Amino acid sequence: MHVVVTGKNIDVTAALKSYAEEKVRKVEKYLHNVSEAVVMLSCEKYRHIAEVSIKVNGVLIQGKEATEEMYSSIDKVM
Repeated sequence: MHVVVTGKNIDVTAALKSYAEEKVRKVEKYLHNVSEAVVMLSCEKYRHIAEVSIKVNGVLIQGKEATEEMYSSIDKVM
């Protein structure tokens, strides 16, 4: 699976990127033939937003969560 982690209005640190990749890769346990996962991390004032799009067999699965901390946003969206 190819994982892309990008940021909008936020610097994506190496620790944050590896944490997001680790969480997204756990999906492979439940879904087979996952081709790509795109993680978009953004900040708006006090809201930290994590959006995930996963392509599986031509189907697009999307999720979005917002909390006061980026790590918990990633946890909730996954």
